[in-house]
Amino acid sequence: EELDQLGIRTEFEVIRSVSDKTPPLLKSYELSSYQFNLSEGDVTIGINAHITDDISGVFDGTYASGLGSSASQARWSSPSGNQFLDAGYFSSWTRGNSNDAYFDDQSTVLSQYSELGTWTLDSFYLADEAGNTTSLNKEELDQLGIRTEFEVTGSLSDTTVPLLKSY
Repeated sequence: EELDQLGIRTEFEVIRSVSDKTPPLLKSYELSSYQFNLSEGDVTIGINAHITDDISGVFDGTYASGLGSSASQARWSSPSGNQFLDAGYFSSWTRGNSNDAYFDDQSTVLSQYSELGTWTLDSFYLADEAGNTTSLNKEELDQLGIRTEFEVTGSLSDTTVPLLKSY
């Protein structure tokens, strides 16, 4: 109201023939394996994904304005929930186009000190160039037929939270 009194316009209208109000869809997401043995050290995990978007395209991490934000990504959590692994940051497709994007041969590293046991794909964040986003939980990913668990074995595991001795 005060801005109106100062003569500053507080509204604008977007005129366009096509409007994008739908977030992208996850078509597939696969790891190179779902069993990892850490007894020999760190393990590199291969990642492939297929994401589609109806109008504006899968977000590449930078808006037209030049500002950045998070591209589509997957997050796994350890059995205790105290550790996590980001397995896939999907900003540059390897084939297809922004509306039908394939992300092939990506990778991440699972530390040799990672917690042993069954890890869970907790969330998959999807974003498009128009700013539409959605975050799929484990149940939604299961319904899509996405594998949501992997097993970690090995002899070393660091599950102890660091202690602050002095400050």
